[in-house]
Amino acid sequence: MDGDARNKLAEAIKKTRGDRSQRKFAKDLGVSYVTIQLWERGEVIPDLANLEAIATSRGQTLEQLLAEVRGQATEVTHKPKVAEDVLPTARQLSKKERVRLIKLLVDEVSGEC
Repeated sequence: MDGDARNKLAEAIKKTRGDRSQRKFAKDLGVSYVTIQLWERGEVIPDLANLEAIATSRGQTLEQLLAEVRGQATEVTHKPKVAEDVLPTARQLSKKERVRLIKLLVDEVSGEC
């Protein structure tokens, strides 16, 4: 992986972590927080299983994540089927934006009643 792709991957990992601490994110992925630090600094590249876990946390396939860090266009094929499917995307939002999302969803549901 070239330096540019490595930097993009490090940024993608930081963005995926969102507001979570490195320790919490590490626990969610089943790795140590030191591993998260190394990934976010671009010093170590996650193995295939961890890349898949990161992609899933982002609501992406592994192929989509790799294409993104390589700067290639990807077609979004993931469509949520249940509420839990949108959680990885929602986790990437700041706390303020997640609160805003909740309000928007409540308004949306209230309008349907």
